[in-house]
This record gives sequence, C-alpha cells and structure tokens, in this order.
Amino acid sequence: CLELVPLAMSTESKDSEPQALQIVKIAPVAGQKNKFEVVPDEDSLDVIVKNLEKLEEETGVDKLSIVSVMGAYRTGKSFLLDVFLRYLQHDGDAKEKVDGLPGWLVGKDPHLREGKGEVPGFFWRGGMDKCTEGIWMWSKPFLREVNGEKCAVLLMDTQGAFDSRMSKEHSATIFGLTAVMSSKQVYNISMQIQEDKIDSLKVFMDMATAALRLSDGDGGQEETARSSIGAGSGSNPSKGGKAQFQTLEFLVRDWQNFGEGMSLKEKIAMMDDHLKQHMDPENVAEPTTVVALTEMFNNISCFLLPHPGLIVSKPAWDGNLKELEPDFLNMLDEYVQRAFREFLHPKQLFGQCVHPSTLKQFMSTYLMAFKDAAPQAQGYAEALAQNSALLAKDAALKAYKKEALTWDPKHKGVNPEELEGMSGKAITSALELYRKRAVFGDEKNIGVMEEELKKDISQHFENVKQQNEWYLQQVLAGYAGLACVAAVLFVLDRITDWTCDWWSSTCQAISSGLLTGYGIMFVVIGYQFYIVYRDQGNKAAMLAGMELGKSCIQSGETFIEKGIKQRDVHFLLNVLHSCPGATQAIEALGIEALALEKKAAQEDKPKPSSNKKKD
Repeated sequence: CLELVPLAMSTESKDSEPQALQIVKIAPVAGQKNKFEVVPDEDSLDVIVKNLEKLEEETGVDKLSIVSVMGAYRTGKSFLLDVFLRYLQHDGDAKEKVDGLPGWLVGKDPHLREGKGEVPGFFWRGGMDKCTEGIWMWSKPFLREVNGEKCAVLLMDTQGAFDSRMSKEHSATIFGLTAVMSSKQVYNISMQIQEDKIDSLKVFMDMATAALRLSDGDGGQEETARSSIGAGSGSNPSKGGKAQFQTLEFLVRDWQNFGEGMSLKEKIAMMDDHLKQHMDPENVAEPTTVVALTEMFNNISCFLLPHPGLIVSKPAWDGNLKELEPDFLNMLDEYVQRAFREFLHPKQLFGQCVHPSTLKQFMSTYLMAFKDAAPQAQGYAEALAQNSALLAKDAALKAYKKEALTWDPKHKGVNPEELEGMSGKAITSALELYRKRAVFGDEKNIGVMEEELKKDISQHFENVKQQNEWYLQQVLAGYAGLACVAAVLFVLDRITDWTCDWWSSTCQAISSGLLTGYGIMFVVIGYQFYIVYRDQGNKAAMLAGMELGKSCIQSGETFIEKGIKQRDVHFLLNVLHSCPGATQAIEALGIEALALEKKAAQEDKPKPSSNKKKD
C-alpha cells in the first residue's frame, strides 16, 4: 500500500519563504479498491511559477533546468537534495576548503539542518523509515549560467520507487513523471548498477516506446539516435535533442571499490568502466532493455560515491557533516560542483527549450497523461504531442514579439499602414517557425495550437497598435506649453490692437514684439506638424494635432483651477501700464479683478511731476 501525506499547507504559508512544496501525490480513488490516481497541487505549482516569473522579470532568464532525484526508498535522495540546496545557496568561493573539507558544505554550519525543521529543506532523517511521498519541488528557482546563458534551476524530490512498497505501475508512474519533467534525472542506487535496477525501468520504457509508435502515423518508430554514454556526472549529449529525454545519471552510493590513494582521474576511469559494463549493449547478455534505455535518453552517465560512514544509519544522527568520512565529503564536493558547473542543461523537448512561463502548462499536460497512476501509451503520446506543439507555439510567439520590438525603437510612432505591413511579415515568419518545430503529433493537434498562436499574435498586435497610436499622439504633445504661450501672446497682441496700437507708439512696439514671438512659435509647431505628416501620414498628423489640442486645453483648465497668481496679475499690469485705455478694455472683457489690481497699483505709485509731458 502507499503512504499518503495530506496537502494541508495554506497558500499564504507557501508564499512566505522558499521551501519544498508537494506538487504531486498518488491518492486512492474514492470507492474503488486498489485504484489510484495522480493528483497535482495547483496552489504549489502556482507558487513555483510565480517565483519563476519574478526571476524572469528581474534577470531576463528565459531557460529552465529541472534536476530530479529518484530511486528506492531510504537511499538518501532528500539528503542529497539538501546538499544541492546548500551548494546553490552558497554565495562565496565554492572551491574554498575548511579544515580540508568543502567550504560551501561545512564552512557556514557543519550540521546539515536543511530539512530537519530548523531550516527549510527536503525532509530527511537517519534510520530506515520512509520520508518522501509523491513528488516535491523547491519553491524558489536558482539562477545559474549554462554555456554562458542564464538558466533558472529547480530541484525535484520523488517518492521512493522500485521497491516492495510500490507496484511496478506506481514505480513506472514516478519514474515517468520525473523523466518527462526533468532535464537531468539522478537515479540514486546502492552499491552498484545491477540488472534488476535497469529492468525495473522496463514498464515505463515499454509505455514510452509504444507512445512513439502511436504518434507515428503508420505505426513505425520515431527517428532516434544512439546516446552518448559517459561518466563523471554526464558527458555532453550527442543526439542534438532528438531523444525523448535528456540526461539519466546513475548515482551509485556506498561504492566500496576505490583503492587506497587513487587519484580523481583514476576514479573517473573506474566510473566509465562500471557504466560500460552494465550499459554497453556489447557487454550485457540481454541487450534489449539497454538499447531501449539508450534510445530514450540523450545522455546516460554514472558517478560513484563511497560510503559516508555508519553514523548516517543511526536514527539519532543529527546531521553533523564533520562526522562523515572525508573521502565521501571530497567526492561529494566533486560531484556537486561538476553537476551544477559543467553538466547542467536547459530542459528541452525534441530540441526545443522549455520557457519558465510555460512550466505549469507543460507539467499539467504530463500529469493528465499519468492521471490513472498506471502509465498508458495513448495518453503519454498525446501529452508528448501537445507539449511539442506548445513549445513550438511559445518559440514562435517569442520570435514575433522580439521582431515587434524593432519596429519603433525610438518610440516615436510608426505609420499605421507600415506597421500593418511589418506585422504581416513577422506573422509569416512566426508561422513558418511554428510549422518547422511542431513536428510531433497529428495534424489536428498541430492545427489547433496554430490557431491559438494566431490569436495570441493578434492580441499582441492590438496592444502594439494601441501603444503605437499613443506614441503618435504624443509626438506634438511636448509642444503644448509652447502652443499655450503662443496663444496667450496672440491674445495680448489682439488686445493691444483693439485698445492702443492705433494711437500709442509703445503699444505698437509691444505688439510687434508679441507678433514676432508667437509667429516664431507657430512656425516651429507647424514645422513639427509637417514632419509628422510627411513621415507618418495624414492619420498620424491628425492624431498628433488632436492630442496637442487636448494638452493645451488641459493646461488651460489646470491654470484656471489653480487661479491666477498675484505675480501673474502684476506681470500683466506692468505690460499694460503705459496704456491708459487698457483698464476700460479689460473691464469690457469682464476681468474686473485685473482692473482693480491696476487701480490699486496706480494709487500706490508716486505721482509724476507736473512739468513731465504726457504720452
């Protein structure tokens, strides 16, 4: 029977701090004996996706790597993942040594408290009792570099599989889910690679092979290539992403055959030999399973770790890492550093990288394929086809959006007709890219996803058009202040024309200055309007002109709401001071406040001498 852990954690607590979240459990179907189903935790997936999107927004990362650990129960999977956590969270020099031991591992705290309740981590304990149920994932991604490119890294822990506590179907479900969701799957085994450990994978491999046949229209095999087989935490893939899955790594624990004083180079050579002994078709008695396995993965590798010491088998062990064997700690250091420094790869499906934003849909599709907790070829084939089309759609949409950024790099707006033309070319390129990458599955499924792609592109283009229209409107909006000043000068010029230009030389001089000022301003604005008309067309010029008018009106309303300030009144009075008839004209226009202010200023002004000539 299966032990189940209820999902009782609230969404608020899941968001509070980085922690291991259960994303999948295998639960009994109500009212059906010996019937189980895969149950995803949507809240946990949402938290992880939210953290991925945040990291993407902050860093621009667009690739994702998922490292999972699986194997039989009580083989130290969660312990290993907590060691991974400590390495990924270390912010110093990873090669530093403390008392001859890895500084990143024992320098800050020699006790491994992660997962023990004191520090968040993947739960583990000494002894033989089982810990992990279902599939768990660390809620916060880590930022690493893969071949010079930013990559978000997630860690995944799985329920112990391939033992007497689980049926073959349940074990195949756990193995299958971790295989399809991981870019690197660490198969944690004890002592050595054995025939039974490889044969245990056959249930899932048979299902996967049948799925490929179902997905191929005439029942033939999907084209595959042979894997590279290497040691030392993974050789570089040689298949170019054509296999269904990426990296399977046999991590052999408690290896007892390292000789005294062996160099690292000699130990790596022993890893190569051990892998070839069990995974080279020419070296095994029955190569069928080995051939199938090597065709499923781009890369199969092996790493050997010596025994950590008998202390870890005691339930009372408190996680003091300095109590472990130094040889184990140094080989663990070599393994972890190579795993995350040299042999980390982005998650791909048929050569297409999984984008962080598509993680939930990507996982949900596979979870549906395994929903009965007994892998079925038909459901898995559909999941493969859907995710292949999903990744092709995501790549095509990203290509369209990237092209859209080049249409108006200076954000000044583009002629709407030209914008339509550029979008048409970009759509054609995006659809060609989609068709080139969506090669797995039937035409119906590919066609449905293509229609979704067209809708997404259309929606994005509508946003681009609205943004472009706003840019066009804002071209002349910056001249609103100048236009308002020109309008005020124009009105003042008209006032002087009505009141004193016909008899006062001073008014005439002022009027001439006003005319020159607003004339130059109107010419500048008119020239900018002409540039918009010439470069972007009649519609763009009309939009820009309308926005200019609206901006001028808004400026006027703001001025009226705030009221005419005292210094503005005195400025106007000083301009009109030499015009005796101006007060009557201003009163006729209904601006009585100005007249009162001018009258008050005249009373305060010293009276001129009687022998001074009047103008």
